[in-house]
Amino acid sequence: MTRAPSLTDFGGSARLDIGDTSHGAMSALLAGTINAPLAQDRVAIQASGYYSRVGGYTDNVATGERNVDTGDIYGGRIDLLARPSDRLSIRLTGFAQNIGRDGGSYASIALDGTPLAGALDQVHPLAEPFRSRFRLFSGAIERDFGGATLMTVTSYQTARTFAATDGSAVYAPLLQLFFGIPAEAVAINEVARTRKFTEEVRLASNGTGRIEWQVGGFYTHESSLLQQIGDTFDAGGAAIPVNIVTARIRSSYEEYAAFGNLTYHVTGRFDVSGGLRYAHNNQRFAQDATGLLVTSGPPRRSDEDVVTWLANARYRFSPHVMAYARFATGYRPGGPNYLVLDPATQLPAAPDTYKSDSLASYELGFRAETPDRTLGIDLSAFFIDWKNIQLLTAVSGVTTYLNAGGAHIKGLELTLTARPGRAITMTGTMAYNDGYVTDANAGLGAADGERLPNTPHFTAALNADYRAVSSPLHPSLGATLRYVSNRTASFNANAQLPQYRLPDFASVDLRAGVTAGPVDVRLYVRNLFDERGQLSAQTVLSSFGGPAQVTILRPRTVGLELSTRF
Repeated sequence: MTRAPSLTDFGGSARLDIGDTSHGAMSALLAGTINAPLAQDRVAIQASGYYSRVGGYTDNVATGERNVDTGDIYGGRIDLLARPSDRLSIRLTGFAQNIGRDGGSYASIALDGTPLAGALDQVHPLAEPFRSRFRLFSGAIERDFGGATLMTVTSYQTARTFAATDGSAVYAPLLQLFFGIPAEAVAINEVARTRKFTEEVRLASNGTGRIEWQVGGFYTHESSLLQQIGDTFDAGGAAIPVNIVTARIRSSYEEYAAFGNLTYHVTGRFDVSGGLRYAHNNQRFAQDATGLLVTSGPPRRSDEDVVTWLANARYRFSPHVMAYARFATGYRPGGPNYLVLDPATQLPAAPDTYKSDSLASYELGFRAETPDRTLGIDLSAFFIDWKNIQLLTAVSGVTTYLNAGGAHIKGLELTLTARPGRAITMTGTMAYNDGYVTDANAGLGAADGERLPNTPHFTAALNADYRAVSSPLHPSLGATLRYVSNRTASFNANAQLPQYRLPDFASVDLRAGVTAGPVDVRLYVRNLFDERGQLSAQTVLSSFGGPAQVTILRPRTVGLELSTRF
């Protein structure tokens, strides 16, 4: 949700951020926004733009390239708001963003946790550039009829990406072992394009009566094209004329839905609500491919009808104390899958479809704060029953979807807030998450009771901020401590995505600032102690002994931020 243009005030903001990352390159961000009423109280326009140079911090020791994950991100947004009358508003928005990177932001680390070179180094023979172009156009019309408000939102978006992946660690030994091809390096070049249209219409009641309601409809249609070409090289860097993959995959997804929500205020303190959503989707999929690892297949299609619902109950003990209970269901559609060949038998190596997955979520919560807001608490407990989990895995070196059976997720989330004085704010957030599979799955190597990948059991963050509001300079100081417990990247018996264990880590951020006239000045240090926290890991290249690709927390970064409003 972006801030709507102001129909009354001319103004804007600007921001400059420069940071220096240890063991890496400089980063810079320049951003600005301007708001201008074109007709007082009736029409206004808001425009913003930004350019960010994200300094890399990982080197590829195999090619000698430094800071290969350096990238540029730039874009902007134009927002036009018109209010012809007090009951009618029209909002048109356009958003654009481009991304370009020289390489991926990961380190090559063996499955036992030992870096192949340095802790921030990659080791692979080929470059991995990435380019992305995203465009979004939307229009929203809102009409107040007195007893109800009608709103319609229309959007159209396009996305196009190019990515080159160095798959040498898995494809070179695979070609040598099964086909006798003297491959030493393999690149997978991929171009992906998606075009998506959405339309939503909803009618909602106005006022604060005992009954509140909302009804609506939703429609979306998206079409995608994925093209992949594999390039193979020998030890001297010369191209080998072998077709590992040449693929053109076309797909489309269409969904329409109807939904309704109803809230009943039993008393001034107690209310209950419920919602129902019916959806139908159609999918089409065509894979035209040649190569040693993939094959073509006839066009396929699928369709599905799904009903999801929710129920809430909320009780306010006082204006500052509230408890609630919530139940909700959700789903993700299944559909046709990529066609993959077993290199040894040249037979299909994975199912040609995957099922939809669904979940039921149960949550209890309590929120309270003292009347003077000096103390606050937000506590919730949840249980999720997840069925037919969709997981992206690798089969014969090719990514594909499989269903992992069921899982249970139990957890607690707690946020504490303290404001002992006007100048001091302290918060602490903690979360416990216990997610595990309830069905063994041989295809994914998952055992009954094994924890879900990429789910830390415990995370926490502590924040403390001081701001002297009585001083004309408004000096401020702040600190943040974050902690993430250990995680797993896969399942223990998954031979296609071997297991990698990410250790726990903690990081500290510091910040200080003053206000000098119209300019806010802030100094910051992120990751003060230069920790090598491992954020995530991908082991798709490890089935033949290759390293894990581990994303490392950005090293210590010292920066200066200047911002102003006018």
